[in-house]
Amino acid sequence: MTESDIASIEDETGLVLPAAYRNTLLNYPQPLIDAGDEHGQGPENYELYNNLKPLRIANCYESEYDDHCPDSFFFIGDNGCGEAFAIDTSDDSCPVYVFSPHVGEFEGTEDGKPGLLCATIGEYVERVKRGYKRG
Repeated sequence: MTESDIASIEDETGLVLPAAYRNTLLNYPQPLIDAGDEHGQGPENYELYNNLKPLRIANCYESEYDDHCPDSFFFIGDNGCGEAFAIDTSDDSCPVYVFSPHVGEFEGTEDGKPGLLCATIGEYVERVKRGYKRG
């Protein structure tokens, strides 16, 4: 991803992405790039998007999550089974939340509010790396 790519998605969504997430996109972790297979099945197309197409699909078009998500949420990935991962752009620490349509609400809560998955984007990146190491 480039600064231009990030600026275009910010323009399209009307959100300012936190510095920690911007840095992750601009310096996408090599272990996550290496984790993908020859069919493009890797974190850059799932858990932590690293190109504009899935970011646009998740954030710029009407989706099943729109009625359940705060306006400050920005989707950064999914697990391929319906769960989606989002950051809260209003929080500089860049916490990552999970949403699961399987229960019709944010996972891990009884009141439909977001379920916190990781306190920071850095913690989330490490979680994704561990998942692909176990692979």
